[in-house]
Amino acid sequence: MSFYLENRQISTIWVIDDDPNARDSYGFTLEDMGLEARPVTDLQDGTLAALRQSVGSTGAVLCDYHLKKRDYSRHNGDYVVARCFQKGIPGVLCTSIHGAPINRQDLRYIPGWLKTSPMNETNLRGALEHCIEELTIGYRPSRRPWRTLVRVDNMDEERRGLTVVVPAWSTRTKIQLHFDDIPGNIRELAEPDRRFHAHVNIGAEDSRDLYFCKWEPQ
Repeated sequence: MSFYLENRQISTIWVIDDDPNARDSYGFTLEDMGLEARPVTDLQDGTLAALRQSVGSTGAVLCDYHLKKRDYSRHNGDYVVARCFQKGIPGVLCTSIHGAPINRQDLRYIPGWLKTSPMNETNLRGALEHCIEELTIGYRPSRRPWRTLVRVDNMDEERRGLTVVVPAWSTRTKIQLHFDDIPGNIRELAEPDRRFHAHVNIGAEDSRDLYFCKWEPQ
């Protein structure tokens, strides 16, 4: 069985989760949708590269965010889904944890993100459709990046993070970034009230959906 989204056939979903019970649970849902579920039992070392070569044109990945338990993977799900997307593979990232530290640079490559649970046919199809749409057509308005001003509000060296304000999106909302979210040369220059330019999807409705890339020192 399979279904078509944006003229692309999807028949097989690779299920990535460090919990075997969760892999089985996702698999039952996918099978109810008429899709073949392929559980991924290990994602260490070269297995991510091997996975990307195996998925094929009718495949996609369904990936949990937390993957580092049980020595299952060196990376969390945001990294995995983003690397798959960059190879043209549709991927859906699943996490119901509010404030999960999704890497803001990788978020650019994660148009399919399920923030609620449980997963069902409707929200999975919607997430896959968003992903395939961006792979074939381009950014949706809420995901399109624009060059804009970013002001550093505060630094938190202890937690290896900082807060920023993007005036073109909101003059009041402070957005939490981790040091890993920004390039090293920008991080070295960052201090309260320092201004930079970056490409940000300022059409996003939720601050969790904002991604930052192509940073420039002022």
